[in-house]
Amino acid sequence: MKKVALEIVALKHSVAQTKSYAVVLAEVDGVRELSIVIGDAEARAIAIAIEHMPMPRPLTHDLMAQLFEKFDASLVAVHINELRDGVFYSTLQMRDSLANLVQLSARPSDAVALALRTQSNILASSYLLDTAGIEIPDGAVVDE
Repeated sequence: MKKVALEIVALKHSVAQTKSYAVVLAEVDGVRELSIVIGDAEARAIAIAIEHMPMPRPLTHDLMAQLFEKFDASLVAVHINELRDGVFYSTLQMRDSLANLVQLSARPSDAVALALRTQSNILASSYLLDTAGIEIPDGAVVDE
């Protein structure tokens, strides 16, 4: 199945759910977007990475990135791979110290926060973008 590169284009309050946020991921070379509702703590973790805010001590995602480095592992990519009952699912595609490919299930919010800290790709299947994404024409401004 074809994978499509995504980038974060917005992190905003969700009007769909109170006390929640939405991380908006858009195709790098396309017009489709995914809007994933996340919690407050997860939004903060993503915002801290986007803004490169220095923290006095490592946060959980920083610690995970340090563990990858310390044990000679790497995050290859994050795959947003499923939408089931209104909930997005994702996997971490990693390489261990022996270059074996390892896949772990992760919440999309954690996966995105970790991808930002490790400069890893965020991907989704073209099928998921077709079924769960919305198409945003060039120059259009959309509020959730």
